[in-house]
Amino acid sequence: MKIAILSDVHANLPALKSVLAHARARGVREFWDLGDMTGYSPFPDECARLLQKTCRFFVRGNYDEKVISEKTIAEIKQSSKDKDKIFSFVWSHQNLSKASAAFIRNVPQEIRIDCEGFKFFLIHQEPLKPKKADVVLCGHTHVFKDKKKAGVRVINPGSIGRAFDNDYRASYVILSVKKGTLGIFHYRVPYDQKPLLKKMAREHFPARIIRSVVEGLSLEDL
Repeated sequence: MKIAILSDVHANLPALKSVLAHARARGVREFWDLGDMTGYSPFPDECARLLQKTCRFFVRGNYDEKVISEKTIAEIKQSSKDKDKIFSFVWSHQNLSKASAAFIRNVPQEIRIDCEGFKFFLIHQEPLKPKKADVVLCGHTHVFKDKKKAGVRVINPGSIGRAFDNDYRASYVILSVKKGTLGIFHYRVPYDQKPLLKKMAREHFPARIIRSVVEGLSLEDL
């Protein structure tokens, strides 16, 4: 059984489409998403709808949780937060449909899945103490990781839409799971940035956010 583990798409539709095509070409028919569909790129609603249609399991990311909250967005507008981050939160909130917001609101923060003899625990942000599981799948840091923690395997597929390791390419993982054996395959997938940059320019995205996506760096690391 091949499962694509997706995380931190962050509204980057060209990157998401490239990853889905890449995974399907390798025989993947099942997709799990680890959250943060929205933010920093200009296709929040399109990505939420495509992920909803494609994935079997989801967990809710911290960014998405803020974007769907009227109260949180109002507080962010009045905060001393980085002005470019404020732009991203507000723009994403305003450009996410009610249907997509309702979908995200109903996505759990964590989920357990038994598959081919393995107990998987899905959560957006890596827990301080791994739950009772064989494998923890998490995102949030935007950097690929495969390690052991307290005897539990922790896998972070990296970010599809907004890498932080100085490489713009989309990052994701395919799990090969069969009767107690687990294979981990990490991929970097190039994608055409032109439609992304064209949309960002048309919507007047801040230059720092555009550079962040193009260069594969966080705003802090630019």
